[in-house]
Amino acid sequence: MSDHSISIVPAKMLYPDPEKKAAEITQWLQALQVIKPELSDQCIPGVVKKGYAIEKGASKVVQKPAALPFENRINGLEISISRRVFHAGEDGLKGVFCPHCEKNVLEADWDLNPWLKKGTTEMSCPFCKRKHELSSYNIKPLWAFSNLGFTFWNWPGFTTSFLETFETKLGCEMKIVNCQL
Repeated sequence: MSDHSISIVPAKMLYPDPEKKAAEITQWLQALQVIKPELSDQCIPGVVKKGYAIEKGASKVVQKPAALPFENRINGLEISISRRVFHAGEDGLKGVFCPHCEKNVLEADWDLNPWLKKGTTEMSCPFCKRKHELSSYNIKPLWAFSNLGFTFWNWPGFTTSFLETFETKLGCEMKIVNCQL
């Protein structure tokens, strides 16, 4: 069985003060007993990273509580507070379509280095030459770009009410990115 994740990502590519918002969301999730209060290096993939392991209150925020990964080693919340591409994993990248001309920019010489290295939020379409916010491109399957994100490892889908409250706490629209490793 391979790992999968669900990332909740603000639609803002450069979220203001991501550390403060990450701490606020973490405290909220801990108060609901969705995640354990202490960091652990045993609940998310990777050797160096730490995350928050699943807690019993998680059963109140998912659609299928019986599918929660309490017995899995990888079962926690990973919080990112630096520029990151939240991608679909094995599903790859099928297309990135310009919001103006609707052409697939992957068919031209187009890369994400300006976002990754400099934090540039606008990218020029190689076909129509218009600049657009990277997040306005139609990306298939859905990817998200932000300096803040919450990745839940091996959890089933969330309830609508949990996602609505999460979005309210973020104070902006959000994207849900599913990743299969």
